Amino acid sequence: MRHYILYRTTLQIFFAIVLILMMFSCNNSKKEEVQQPSVTEQNETKIDDTSKETDAQFLVKATEISLEEIKLGKLAQQIGSTKTVRDLGKMMETEHAKSLAEVTELAKTKMVTIPTAPPFDAEDAYNKLSAKSSVDFDKAYSDMMVNGHQETILLFEKTCNESQDTDIREWATKMLPALKMHLAQAQVAQKESDKNYR
Repeated sequence: MRHYILYRTTLQIFFAIVLILMMFSCNNSKKEEVQQPSVTEQNETKIDDTSKETDAQFLVKATEISLEEIKLGKLAQQIGSTKTVRDLGKMMETEHAKSLAEVTELAKTKMVTIPTAPPFDAEDAYNKLSAKSSVDFDKAYSDMMVNGHQETILLFEKTCNESQDTDIREWATKMLPALKMHLAQAQVAQKESDKNYR
């Protein structure tokens, strides 16, 4: 009888250990499935030329910019207290939707993987802006659009001057006048927002 109890207890412990190991293994495989390689990592495995890597980074950044502008533009149309800011948001949404379609097609022809959602810092900016009152929102959004477009123009000008890829260089050159127009509109909204904010 004592041997039987000992045998049964040993068997139960064995099955318990097997069950725990199986559960641990399942959890690990789930984690591995969730952790997809980043866009940058995916591109790095496909590209071995430094100039092509820079072009790929540009296409990724241009995509992230458009995804963010579309999302923030929709928010501006909902929260903006003035017609100027709401119109700016509508223009950003419309114009950057066109830009997103173009950069997506261009990235496809260059075999570059691009993101499908805004980056984390864009989500953070969205959450901070959406928590603001209308007047505060107008100022913060206008300031963000001015600063963001100044940086974007510099990025596109750098690509126009330095990219060795004709298609990417031509697209960046084509986009510059529109980006400068966006900046001008954002500066108008910024001036109006500054007056209302005081």
